[in-house]
Amino acid sequence: MKRKVDVMNRKLFVAYRIYPKLSKNADTTLFKNKYEMFVGSLNSFLKALEGVDYHIHFILDSCPQNYSEFIKGKVPESRFDIENLVDAGNAKTFKRQLEVLLKQNFSELVYFAEDDYLYYPNSIIKLIDFLSKGYAHFVSPYDHPDYYADSFCYKKYLHNYASKIFYNDGLHFRVSSSTTLTFLTSTKILSEVTKVFQLYGHNSIGDYEVWIILTHTKMLSNNLKSSFFMYLKAPIHMLFKSRYLLCTPVPGLAVHLSKPCTEKMAYSLQSVLKSNGGDLSYATN
Repeated sequence: MKRKVDVMNRKLFVAYRIYPKLSKNADTTLFKNKYEMFVGSLNSFLKALEGVDYHIHFILDSCPQNYSEFIKGKVPESRFDIENLVDAGNAKTFKRQLEVLLKQNFSELVYFAEDDYLYYPNSIIKLIDFLSKGYAHFVSPYDHPDYYADSFCYKKYLHNYASKIFYNDGLHFRVSSSTTLTFLTSTKILSEVTKVFQLYGHNSIGDYEVWIILTHTKMLSNNLKSSFFMYLKAPIHMLFKSRYLLCTPVPGLAVHLSKPCTEKMAYSLQSVLKSNGGDLSYATN
């Protein structure tokens, strides 16, 4: 399936969406409020981008002024722009990411970023290098606890499948059925599957359902209503299109700051914190 991407210049365009309220499952052990989480996440993301020629389009959904002020004081002026939305919500900001990434001409490689992840330094260049080999169409930095049989949320009907493992430059990547909406791909692939991603948020179609429409690793959702709409809204992709490969690193290159996930993968959280300086003081600098 190898479709290699030319990344000699390692250019990347990022659409980074930010919302000023904590999610219901947010890990508040590390950050007292969403602003602190946003600052810590963005600081770690900038460290993750070292070695990459990047541009970030920030999508701020109803954010107070201090969010844009922090961005302007932290990110080099030539490397970002800011778009302010009002009460857009999760699905609309994701679809706005789609639009922005498909219209830009800065880079063939594009990245969907969310505001509640902590990254290992230099991790984005590792994702780019892996994608450039042509092993996968999508790669996420997140090693989801869903994948593990001893996880609180593991269910056989979600992740009971054979998973091919790739080895690249000292890292292992597995073929996965699904992930979150934080991932790397190319504009070529994104243009092929835009209509599938636009289903997100409609008729009980969440990120899991969107991914399995594309990956075909599992042909049914755990929700009968979602399964019905998957076949109704994307019958060609479900029945006739070739599968797209999604890969995720083992262990992960980023940690999702969602409490159920950090409780299960506590060792990863401590590791990523240590890699960023060993404490949280950098988060408010």
